[in-house]
Amino acid sequence: EDIDTIYEELRNLRIISESEKSPDTIVTKEEAIKYVIRTMNFEKIAEISGIYASIFQDSDDVSSGLEGYINIAYGLGIINGDGSGEIKPKAELRREDAASIIYKYMFN
Repeated sequence: EDIDTIYEELRNLRIISESEKSPDTIVTKEEAIKYVIRTMNFEKIAEISGIYASIFQDSDDVSSGLEGYINIAYGLGIINGDGSGEIKPKAELRREDAASIIYKYMFN
């Protein structure tokens, strides 16, 4: 499908905002998690500030406002970290990361 049509549908579903449309840039882990949590309609809960703990050793690297998304995804078993206690939120989403997130979203 035409990429603009896909973005339009994602905007209509409130999964992505117009300002987030950027087809030529990478998607980071924290962004992918944000989109999955929005798909689940948990964004209002995720955006409550001051109630989420630092789960990962690199939780300070999570972009401001996305801590709740990371915490919810972890609590629902959608993400686990990298085995060393980190999430690496700014890392480029690799295919295996995307497959894992999608699988856990669908089957957990």
